[in-house]
Amino acid sequence: MASSSTSSLTLPSSSSTHRWKYDAFLSFRGEDTRKNFTTHLHAALCQKGINTFKDNLLLRGEKISAGLLQAIEESRFSIIIFSENYASSSWCLDELTKILECVEEGGHTALPVFYNVDPSHVRKQKGCFADAFAEHEQVYREKMEKVVKWRKALTEVATISGWDSRDRDESEVIEEIVTRILNEPIDAFSSNVDALVGMDSRMEDLLSLLCIGSNDVRFVGIWGMAGIGKTTIAEAIYDRIYTKFDGCCFLKDVREDSQRHGLTYLQETLLSRVLGGINNLNRGINFIKARLHSKKVLIVLDNVVHRQELEALVGSHDWFGPGSRIIITTREKRLLIESLTLEHCKSLRSLPELPSSIEYLNAHSCTSLETLSCSSSTYTSKLGDLRFNFTNCFRLGENQGSDIVETILEGTQLASSMAKLLEPDERGLLQHGYQALVPGSRIPKWFTHQSVGSKVIVELPPHWYNTKWMGLAACVVFNFKGAVDGYRGTFPLACFLNGRYATLSDHNSLWTSSIIESDHTWFAYISRAELEARYPPWTGELSDYMLASFLFLVPEGAVTSHGEVKKCGVRLVYEEDGKYDGCSFPFSTMWPGDGDGGVF
Repeated sequence: MASSSTSSLTLPSSSSTHRWKYDAFLSFRGEDTRKNFTTHLHAALCQKGINTFKDNLLLRGEKISAGLLQAIEESRFSIIIFSENYASSSWCLDELTKILECVEEGGHTALPVFYNVDPSHVRKQKGCFADAFAEHEQVYREKMEKVVKWRKALTEVATISGWDSRDRDESEVIEEIVTRILNEPIDAFSSNVDALVGMDSRMEDLLSLLCIGSNDVRFVGIWGMAGIGKTTIAEAIYDRIYTKFDGCCFLKDVREDSQRHGLTYLQETLLSRVLGGINNLNRGINFIKARLHSKKVLIVLDNVVHRQELEALVGSHDWFGPGSRIIITTREKRLLIESLTLEHCKSLRSLPELPSSIEYLNAHSCTSLETLSCSSSTYTSKLGDLRFNFTNCFRLGENQGSDIVETILEGTQLASSMAKLLEPDERGLLQHGYQALVPGSRIPKWFTHQSVGSKVIVELPPHWYNTKWMGLAACVVFNFKGAVDGYRGTFPLACFLNGRYATLSDHNSLWTSSIIESDHTWFAYISRAELEARYPPWTGELSDYMLASFLFLVPEGAVTSHGEVKKCGVRLVYEEDGKYDGCSFPFSTMWPGDGDGGVF
């Protein structure tokens, strides 16, 4: 498994625009090649990151649209696929005339492909091309100057060196066309780099962070305020390096497209561009990972605003093959430092002090991880959701097991104590609470109500539902006995309170599809404000309860094999519990072989 890294770059002010909107324009006769050669060529171009315009709404007999003419003007190359019925379409001939005009003006390159036709027949309008023009001369006998232009365009474009598909393998022809475009000097694609006045050093900084040639998977963020050139430099870098990858995709303005079309649309777009068009894209996240995990890709996500956009499109380093590079541009600095994904970093041995803005740490299967440093500032820095995943980090448990549990329990209590620092009308800000996942098979004694199995019954004292009640803490030991099969979403444990569904973690996940080995323990704290906001139909009845029954289950279909909840514990958290006292927590009872406290 390749290693991974994440870094970022902050930019000063700069701006620029592309000269070319498209790398290539496809001119073709739909009835001849739409379902074969043209589709295969378009897929190959997109797979290599060549931004290609292909008109999918071609209607025979209609006048060529201004938008189509503009697309030709904005393309660096035009690939003309001459086929048997190409000349019978006035639309195709109008396209060809416009292409020739752009070539004569300079800067535009025509690439002819002779698909099962003799190039001399195209050049001299013989055979089926002669038949087509005989008909045109009848239809346009009052506008013969148009027919003359068409003949001139055919003659001149057909004299350009191109590809004759007769007696050649189709895939070989397509590969040569793609290579021809990729070998064009980068500066010819865009005036972007020349316009990056004073940005040379930033370009070099970014290239250094990307470290093209190394075999790890790298995420690099570009952060800065609007209009300072984040997209510009990302485009310039993309143009410079995209030929070094198996598949490429530049998603421009993710925020706008996400709002307008949704994340599923963006997932489809990403896969279509990287893979060159595929069927059944509705499988989303798991399909992206399945198709790209062995592929070296370059992906640019421009103008990302929400973490959900990152999670849906480039969720984790192990989604991508060795050597892949992911570039993210954003105005939101928090996006680059609130989420840290280190999955499968086999060489990672120590985790330093986390930034105070961190919300999510995923260290799944960091099998060499032995030590970490976490302070209370990690928890008290915000009033939002905190999630920590140390699944399969068994060395961490061996070397620092007690400290981890101490940190987790301290985080649980600090999360609850933050509520009492707020005014009553502000306590709703403390929303989701806290979650952590670690290897282990014991429940600390701090959880006052414990049970072997998936159900724990709590006898509630009189007046327990009072103003000092802050929330609920839970601890569950489980074993999934294998892979989480395509499961993504919440931590897959459901909770039923007195027979009513009351999941404690339906907002954010702690992992994606993963292999969970051996027993693990899940810690969670959910605030009173969140409980009351989430379950308004029955929270008003809680004050009448004298007995609470908690049942933790693995939802059906969440895993390939049946998961098992081995033991569980809960604690009602009150204001007086918010003061952390390390002496009250029997940390040595958490890990196998460390004593006999807690439930085991």
